[in-house]
Amino acid sequence: MLNGFVLKINNENGFDCEVPLFLDNNLPAGVIIKTNSGEFSFKNLVFMAQSEKFTGSGFQSDFIKKVLFVFPKGERPLIPNHSSKEEKIIIDGFENYLNIIIPARSFGIFQLIPNL
Repeated sequence: MLNGFVLKINNENGFDCEVPLFLDNNLPAGVIIKTNSGEFSFKNLVFMAQSEKFTGSGFQSDFIKKVLFVFPKGERPLIPNHSSKEEKIIIDGFENYLNIIIPARSFGIFQLIPNL
């Protein structure tokens, strides 16, 4: 399991976009997501989630305000800039993913806080 991640996200559209992070390879037109270093594309990240899983304990972002953790038992809203040792988020690219709303014409950083 990989511990957390940091993404650069850009929404060039004039409207908010809802993205199920790592559920599939497709992103809405005008939305670009890659690792902070630019080393991995979104398709690479989806493959990593499906093969190794990402784990975390919350999220930080300078522009995204709403994130839902979706898992087989339902949905759980995540609190921005909050981390808890008890909270465990597992992103597997299948049943477990993050549903995020990216504001119109925005650019910023999104981090799944590592589970320590």
